[in-house]
Order: sequence, then structure tokens, then C-alpha cells
Amino acid sequence: YRFGPFTLRTDHRELRCDDVVRPLERRCFDLLAYLLRHAGRVVSKEELLEHVWMNRFVTMSVIAQSVLKVRKALRLPNGQEGPLRTVH
Repeated sequence: YRFGPFTLRTDHRELRCDDVVRPLERRCFDLLAYLLRHAGRVVSKEELLEHVWMNRFVTMSVIAQSVLKVRKALRLPNGQEGPLRTVH
């Protein structure tokens, strides 16, 4: 997947920004990959629980913390927020 200065290589489980690797924990990588596969639409927490966490028992704060880590990895080189948006 390519979006802005980012490339997500699912075959290598690697996120790059301008050819610099940005580390992501396994579940955060899975979360970002799922969101990219479903770009252009709102993805619910319940959907994330089902498809990213495979219905394992986790609290909503676990999802929130994972989203926060993905946001941090997607921060643009100039310090601006990346492309991930939250809809309440």
C-alpha cells in the first residue's frame, strides 16, 4: 500500500516513510493493514475487534492505545498528523 510518503509492505510487515522504516508492533501493523484495506469508509470498533483482534477479549482502551501507536508511526516528517482520522 502506498499513501502519501508512506509505504506499507505486508509481505515484509514493514512500514516506511520516505524509505525510512518505522517500527510497528504486530497488532498495530495488523490494524493499519486492515484500515488500509478498508480505506474510504468508517471502520467500527466492533469490526476491529472481530477482524484484527479475532474476537479476543480486549478492552476498548487496548484498541485506543493501538490506534494511538499507529497515529504516532504515521506522523509526518514535519510533525503534522498523518492520514488516520477518528469519527465519533
